[in-house]
Amino acid sequence: MTLIAQAESDGVGAHSANPVTAPSEGVACLSYGLGDMAINLIWGAVMGYLMYFYTEVCLLPPAQIGVIMLTARLIGIGGDLLIGIAVDRRPDGLRSLPFLRYGSVPFAGFFLLTFVPLIGGAHAWQFWWSLLTYTGLTLSYAVISTPYSVLINLVTDDSRLRARLATSRMIGCSAGIIIASAAMIPLADLLAPGNRQLGVPLSVAIGAIITWISLRATYRHCPERITGHSTRVSLRTTFQALVRNRRWAVVTLSMATNMFGITFLFGSVIYYSHFVLGLSDHYGGLLLLLMNAGILIGSAAITPAMERWPLRLCLGVTGTLSALPLFVGLAGAPDTVHAIVLLLLNGFFIGAWSSCSYAILAEAADKGGTAKSRALGVPFALNVASTKLAISFGGYLLALLLAYGGFEGGHAVQSASARDAIASACFTVPAIAFLISGLVAIFYPATKERPA
Repeated sequence: MTLIAQAESDGVGAHSANPVTAPSEGVACLSYGLGDMAINLIWGAVMGYLMYFYTEVCLLPPAQIGVIMLTARLIGIGGDLLIGIAVDRRPDGLRSLPFLRYGSVPFAGFFLLTFVPLIGGAHAWQFWWSLLTYTGLTLSYAVISTPYSVLINLVTDDSRLRARLATSRMIGCSAGIIIASAAMIPLADLLAPGNRQLGVPLSVAIGAIITWISLRATYRHCPERITGHSTRVSLRTTFQALVRNRRWAVVTLSMATNMFGITFLFGSVIYYSHFVLGLSDHYGGLLLLLMNAGILIGSAAITPAMERWPLRLCLGVTGTLSALPLFVGLAGAPDTVHAIVLLLLNGFFIGAWSSCSYAILAEAADKGGTAKSRALGVPFALNVASTKLAISFGGYLLALLLAYGGFEGGHAVQSASARDAIASACFTVPAIAFLISGLVAIFYPATKERPA
């Protein structure tokens, strides 16, 4: 069923928050993907470069960086829950889209401020400035992330189209991270040669503009057509229904474990390239680019499998396989070529797993709950909060691991113990996390249903 036909059958449209008439499925999928491209352009820069930016440009010690990341993200988790509750309290047709419309400006703005270093005498305040701006970024992300995640359940209830939207989301996610990986450092050096304190903010400003434009496209071309989820029931009823939702619990645990591994992997790749392989940080961006090219390919390639086989099988197999290339890397220190191949394969399976996870999360949210509680905001908010919690502790523990290894920011050469810590962060920790993420899918309740 197309979105236009669905809108006609539902009788929805006159009161929609979206001023544009119902688009085709292709336009809706493209626009939904642009939303995740915007989100992950920012988070690709944050996960791939922020710690490196803090140590090499802002010259903050790893221990302080760990405190910044943990504190800011824990505060952001509270914002997720509040936004989830607000989504469930809003009327049909106006549940997610207003958050995307009005939240895009502070989200893009705090992205820019997070990558603005303090110079001269103000550098003494760098820790507090970084804590303030990164906290602002996590809170503004909360305004966007949960409404965006809920939107897939409000656009359509057709499982086949949801699978396509989930694939489009992951393609957009990969595209955003690819743009950040490929362009951030080279563009900074192009705009301000030899001065990254100026070049990085200029590069990020361009990304902030792209983010705002892309989220506007999602707002305009992904109308909310599914009604009946808006609820005024108590939070207690919602949480009780959620506790009984085994599907939601399993997929959320799988996603949180996977994001813990991704935090280590993405955060350490540029360090591995620069300090272990002895290449410039531009090559670190190239490794991130190739890994996310693999994610892009995997996201698209898994769609036929999701339409044919049970989602829990797809989730478990792809999650487990994403760990395999990293375990191979553990067998011996890979050189540049082998590192590229292993990260490309890892990215392929991460992309396939991610498309499966978003599709199965939408299924879990619909199959959970009770007749009294058809809430979507809180389940998606707690899912996002759980992944954020994993990212928070992942970033904190990554910083502690670098500090324990004796990493010193601003030094061109690092000690053997620091290089070992970087290698562990790049291969050992994410390999174990990805394996657990795949195995968790075994506990997802079997269902005879397949995408229609």
